[in-house]
Amino acid sequence: MRRGAAVLRHTCPVSNSLKTPMALVPLIEYDAASPEVRAVYDDIRKTRNVDWINNFWKVLANDPANLERVWATAKRVMAPGDSMRSPKN
Repeated sequence: MRRGAAVLRHTCPVSNSLKTPMALVPLIEYDAASPEVRAVYDDIRKTRNVDWINNFWKVLANDPANLERVWATAKRVMAPGDSMRSPKN
């Protein structure tokens, strides 16, 4: 951190301690998600072969268009192809 930079600390209402940071944006759970977000969540689960959504995607779901864009980019990067091959020696 650069010298003189402000550090924001938020008190957790449960522990009432500065040691436990609070999320600054809500995590969008599947049950509370819009149909657009649920569609992206379903694709993430299917593509990654997992039964849960991590917090990275739940935060991005606060902006459904951004969630879809970031997931589309990540999905292309994860796709099998030349980039998945081992480098030749």
